Amino acid sequence: MQLTLKKERLSFVAEREFIVKFDNMQVGKFRCDLVIENSVIVELKSVTGIMPKLFYNQLISYLKASTIKTGLLINFGNTSCDVKRVSV
Repeated sequence: MQLTLKKERLSFVAEREFIVKFDNMQVGKFRCDLVIENSVIVELKSVTGIMPKLFYNQLISYLKASTIKTGLLINFGNTSCDVKRVSV
């Protein structure tokens, strides 16, 4: 995926870390798989069968903790690639 993003000349950061704050205090941090053009968070999974809701909730949490409003949850675990777009 990263090779394709480079080929298409899209800017991205792999394993970008975000700080999670509550009441202006750092309460944690998370690292997402990819941030593309500083406007889309991409979470990559490889799960056979139905993807657990946990991964969807994970992406929602990432979007809420960042200033990014759109995410893609991509599952490569089945015979066809499954992509879910998520917005907050």
